[in-house]
Amino acid sequence: MVGSAPIKLNKGMIFDAVPEDKYQVQVTDVTAVVALNTYKGVEEEKLKFEFTILDEDKTMISKDDFGKEAESKLRGRKLWARFSKNLSVANGRLSVTGKASNLSKLLMAIYGRPLEEPELEVWEPEDTMGKQVCVMVNQTPDGKGNIWNNCVSFSPIKKEMTPVEKNAKESSTKKSTPAVADNGEDFEQEMDKVAAKRAKS
Repeated sequence: MVGSAPIKLNKGMIFDAVPEDKYQVQVTDVTAVVALNTYKGVEEEKLKFEFTILDEDKTMISKDDFGKEAESKLRGRKLWARFSKNLSVANGRLSVTGKASNLSKLLMAIYGRPLEEPELEVWEPEDTMGKQVCVMVNQTPDGKGNIWNNCVSFSPIKKEMTPVEKNAKESSTKKSTPAVADNGEDFEQEMDKVAAKRAKS
């Protein structure tokens, strides 16, 4: 034996990106992270949402390390999305028109209605834990041979699916900052692109 310390096995799993599709998901974690704002060129605190797929009937074919194909269920797979800590407010309520923030669009889809300003003033990210929402997911190559999933649009659910067990670890979000307007990306445009791409295939 070379040296006295044993070799450590760093166990992990590599997952293929899920297919482009609409999934019903559950919010299973919300954390505060520091990330670069590419528009402003500065680092800022964002909210990182973890979504767990609930659909029982959706599957995908993937390859193992030896190239063998196998079908696997997508229920339980995780998706993530980061949001600026900004809520778009107009006429005293949550707004999703024009260049509304992506967080505003997520909340509109989760609650199915525009929250009133007094509700928004006391809203905390942890309030979404366990809630269900539909998400449109696309695939984006990074130019290095990897394909990543992006959550490009959110919509209300028609009926609840069997939930997954709630995440045991505590959410590590901080207190929300007051609602302010945000000029975020438009999810609807992204969804139109995904729908057009799917229609061609």
